[in-house]
Amino acid sequence: MIVLKGHLLIEQLLTSLLSHHCDAPDFMRKTGLRFPQKVALLKAMVILPFPDQLWRFLELINQLRNDFSHDPEPEVKKHLEVVRELTDPRIKIGGVPAQFRATTSDEQRLRVLISFWPGLLGAADSIFQLMKKAGKFSTAHF
Repeated sequence: MIVLKGHLLIEQLLTSLLSHHCDAPDFMRKTGLRFPQKVALLKAMVILPFPDQLWRFLELINQLRNDFSHDPEPEVKKHLEVVRELTDPRIKIGGVPAQFRATTSDEQRLRVLISFWPGLLGAADSIFQLMKKAGKFSTAHF
């Protein structure tokens, strides 16, 4: 359930972030873009220095969501290897702070990722909203 809900929340955040780069944001919601297309478009449009681990996580959660949605007993072994890599406290990586990565079970590690990255995307979305309201953000910046 956490994967499905996390995926849904993240997709809403992606749509919101993308809409800040449009002169007519209501049309962004009507495009019918799928999750991978939104990720690719965001990656192409946003100049914020998001760490590579974010993009890997977005690919991972989409793959997990697809596996859980289409297979009653999905094979998640390969996905768990990515989860462990993204949360390994011994490896210095951008993104998830080490204290949050030092968990023991794969389920806990996945929960950390699913709670951390939407928080980061939500913060970026809030900053874009404030900048747009203040007139300091427009599509001309990009």
